[in-house]
Order: sequence, then structure tokens, then C-alpha cells
Amino acid sequence: MTDYPSESPEPVEDFLSLIPTGALLEVLPIGVYACDSEGRIIFFNRRAAEIWGTSPQLGDNVARFCGAHRLRSPDGEIVPHADSPMAQVLQDRTAFRDGKVLIEQPNGTLITALVNIDPVYEADGTFRGAVNCFQDISSVEQAHENVVRKERELEDTLAVLPAAIYRTDADGRITFYNDTARELAGRKPELGVDRWCVSWRLRTPDGLELPLDECPMAVALRTQEPIFGQEIILERPDGGQIPCLAYPTPLFSDGKMIGAVNMLVDITERKRAEEHQVLLINELNHRVKNTLAMVQSIASQTLRRSSEPKAFVASLSGRIQAFARAHNMLIQGPNGTQLQQLIDDQVMFGGKNKDRVICKGPTVFLEPQLALHLALVLYELGLNARQHGSLSTPGGQVLVEWRVDEDNQSRDLHLSWREVGGPTISADQSSGFGRALIEKSLRSHGAEAHMRFEPGGLVFSINLPLPRFVPGASFTNPLDINAPRPHLQPADMLEGKRVLIIEDEPLVALDIENMLGENGCKTLGPANTVESALEHVALGGFDMALLDANLQGEGVDEVAEALTRSGASFAFVTGYGRDGLPEGFRQAPMVSKPFSEESLIACISEVILARTSKAGPATNPPVAI
Repeated sequence: MTDYPSESPEPVEDFLSLIPTGALLEVLPIGVYACDSEGRIIFFNRRAAEIWGTSPQLGDNVARFCGAHRLRSPDGEIVPHADSPMAQVLQDRTAFRDGKVLIEQPNGTLITALVNIDPVYEADGTFRGAVNCFQDISSVEQAHENVVRKERELEDTLAVLPAAIYRTDADGRITFYNDTARELAGRKPELGVDRWCVSWRLRTPDGLELPLDECPMAVALRTQEPIFGQEIILERPDGGQIPCLAYPTPLFSDGKMIGAVNMLVDITERKRAEEHQVLLINELNHRVKNTLAMVQSIASQTLRRSSEPKAFVASLSGRIQAFARAHNMLIQGPNGTQLQQLIDDQVMFGGKNKDRVICKGPTVFLEPQLALHLALVLYELGLNARQHGSLSTPGGQVLVEWRVDEDNQSRDLHLSWREVGGPTISADQSSGFGRALIEKSLRSHGAEAHMRFEPGGLVFSINLPLPRFVPGASFTNPLDINAPRPHLQPADMLEGKRVLIIEDEPLVALDIENMLGENGCKTLGPANTVESALEHVALGGFDMALLDANLQGEGVDEVAEALTRSGASFAFVTGYGRDGLPEGFRQAPMVSKPFSEESLIACISEVILARTSKAGPATNPPVAI
């Protein structure tokens, strides 16, 4: 303990009797000093001198209020000793608690001190001065500053991350969020007020509203366990919905949970990719089954008109090969197929008979479906010319000429096929599947076709509307009604029934016509576009409709809705699965391509039976959207 000068005034000695003295004060780890009522320092211990970096004189008027060389506020401003906390206590005679000051030692070192000051009174209530207990908390402050700095650096890092990140306290109140989280949520959460999520509203993946106190962050805080990649939908105030994966992780300090951090990953692009993949799979399914249905139709129609197995095999093989060659050309030509290429491939077989097939016309590109149908038409014309027409004789020729007429409203291809130098062919000789295929294929594209038979051979001309540009190449009811239903008796049920065929594939439509005709049905159509289908529906006059799910690359939602509004029964005949059908009609009766005659007739019978049965429908009828 510091000795006092012998010249200390008597009141000081009286005041010291009020303060515990002895070795105890010297060994305290905190600084202690006392001032009389006038602010004169009358006592300090060794730790106080160490913190100050100096030992002031006692009892005089020089060292008043504080023994430090210089005193500063926490923000570094110099504080005169007369304005120090001790001076305030002596003036106000009230305690000062847990204040922070900076003590500047003579060598310039700054020490952060935590100060507590109490006024001292005698037993009779006389005010005698004050005692200051202060301790060096520089290391604690440094540690705190380091923590604050690291937290600031972390927040600065999180702020620029492309992922949406936010943090909460243990009660779920949001304490931090970065710009990406704000942009994702479409709003500015209120720090310390909003709880659990930055979003305005949450939904489950199936669209149901998810209460915020049941969101992934709330569950992670409640269970104190992290959640990895739970899918949710963030709903913005503007109504926009964003699918996300949530990764809330609780944070702990000294074994106690202090909050949690959550990362929200926007999976909009992934969802679009998944939807696109499903679309591509459906489209592939549709196209493959359509192709199989066309092959089935070619085989069926060829068989109907073949007198012997050998002729059937030859005809079927040639037509399937023509079909395959046309598909190869479509794959090789992403921008469309040239008309000249089709003629070379289907008529001249890549060079044969080149001197006997004379072609003249401009470069014309054809979109895929039109190119495929025209390829089959050209194959049938060439086959007929080789077997019965001008190419069956040594001197015969085929003249193929075309032009394109175009104005602001339309673009039309005019093509002329003229055989010369061949035998005379009658109309009866030329009737058959080939002619039916030609007429049906061209009619499905809105073409006008004219065929006549002159002494020199066949003359065939078409006027075919073309699109104004070549489109790019881009583009299931638990009840399985493909199985035959032996308990039904379609012969009596279908007799005279009128069925509207809505199908853009002419060979498939032709096959359906034949199947229905053989079972006593009458057919209308076929309608091969959405527009023509709607016209047929508006006219009415049919008992039911068979509807393809895609007409020349366009969905048939509008047609299904029009049929439902009109009260007409219908079934889908399609290459799509049920998830490829229009939404709201996925429980409607459906026949998958390729189909058998039994499955088609069974479906039609069941739809008609469901409509006429007093017991109600056997299956769910189409539901309007």
C-alpha cells in the first residue's frame, strides 16, 4: 500500500479510516483509488499505478479526479480530468456503473478500462468523497473487436455470394440477410422482427401454403438439427413463385444454440430443365408411337389390297424403306428438306433413271411433317410409273416441274407430275392404296390435287400451301382401354354411329376410317388442325370424336374444351402418355398408338355405352378445365 505524506491534512486521515486497508488492496487484480470531496487523490493501489503507467502525488491539487496521464472517451476523444466519471460522481454524488474509458499512459499506450465508482459517506451521512475500482479489459476488448471484425468480414463475404443467405437468433428472429436473399424474396425483411424466413409467404412443392413456423428454418431451430435441401416455394409479394432448396443449419457457441444460418438455392432453371426433359420424352414417345402407327397403317392398307403374300411383302418392304429414307433426310437436314432431294431419293433412288426423270424448279425447303408425307406421295407416284407407267417402257419419261407463288397472304407450291411415252392407264388400274395414300396425305395439308389419265401416261398436279418460314425440328387415366372388352358387343352398338376423326397423320386417319367402316360406323373428317377441328365441333352431327393430343405441333386443349362444352363424348388416340394429355383431361378415355382394331373398337364402344347407360359412365368422363 502506498504511504501517505506526513503533511496530509487531518480530514484525509479521518476518511482513510472508512476504507479497508492493508495488503488486501495491494494484491487486488483491479486498480483502486479514492478521492476526497474536492477531487484530490488520497489513495491508490499498485495495480492502479500499473494501469496509469505513473504514480501521482497524493493530496495536492495537481492530481485531481484521475491519476492517468490522459483520459479519453471510447471513441478516442480527450476527456479533461474535470469532466471524468470521478468528477461527475463527486458532483452528482451518485454511483457510476460499468463505464468504459481509454487510459493513455505517458508512453502513449492506450488501455481500455471498465470503471465503477461509488460515493463514500460517514456514518452520520457526511459526504467524504468517492472510490473508483477499474480494471484493464484491453484483452477482452481486443478479443471482442476481433470477433466483431470477423463477423463483419463474414457478413461482407456472405453479402456478395450469389446464393441467398440469411441468419437468425435462437428465437428465429432474422439478424442478417444478403442482397441475393432480398432479391429472391422480393422484399426487405425487418431485422429483429421477421422470423424464420425472408420470404413473404411459403408453399410446399405441390402448392399448399406452408406456415412460416413450420418452414425448414423453424424446424431446424426447434430440433437443433440441420436440414439438407428441402424443397419449398418462395412466394413474393408480387405473386411470383420461385422453387428453392433450403439448407438451414443451427449455430452453437459453448454447446448452446445461438441461432441458425440458412442458404436458399434457386432451382428455377433445374425445374425448367426437368419440365423440358419431360416434354422431350413425351414428344419422343408421341413421335415414335406415331411412326409405329404409320407403319402399322401402311402394313394394314397394303395387306388389304394385296392378292398374295409375295406381293404383300414386296409392297410393304418398298413403302417402309421409302418411309425410312424420308426419316433419314429429315434427320440430316435441320433447316428442312429440299423438294429436289425428295425427288432424287424417292423417284430416282439417288441417281438411277436420272436421264428419264426431268426436274425443273426453284429450291424449296419443306417442314418435317409435310416432307414426310410428300416423300410417300412421290414414292407411290414413282412406284406406279415403274410398274405401270412411263418408266415401265424403254422410252418413257417423267417430267416434274414446280414453282412457288407468294404474296402477302399466302405461299403456295404448284407441282406438276407428267408421264410421257408410257402405256395408257385407266382410272381403274390406278385405284388402290397408293392412290388413297396420295389423296389423303395431300388433303391433310390443305392441298388441291388433280389426277387425269392421258394416252401418254398419268398427269398429276397439286397446289400445296406452304408455311412462310421453315419451322425448326424441335418440338397417361389409370384405365387401360387398349385391352379388348369381350363382354361388349360393338356390332350392334356401333352400327350407324357417326365418329369425328381429329388426326393430323393421314395414314393413321385412313386406318381409323377403315376400322370404323368395317364395324358399321360412319366417319366425319378427318380434321387435321386445331382450327378445322373446332369448325367440325361447332357444326356437330357426330356421336363421339377420336382426338389426337397434338395436331401439327399444336396442343388440343382448346378442342377438348370445345367438345366438353358441346356435350360430346370423345377419346384420345395418341402417342403421348397421360401426362402428355391436356391438363384437366388426363382421366379421359385413351387409346395408345400404335393400336389394334380390337382396342380402338373397345374404346369407342365403352364411351358410347357410358353415354347411353342408365347406370352411369363406366369411366370418368372428360372434365372441363
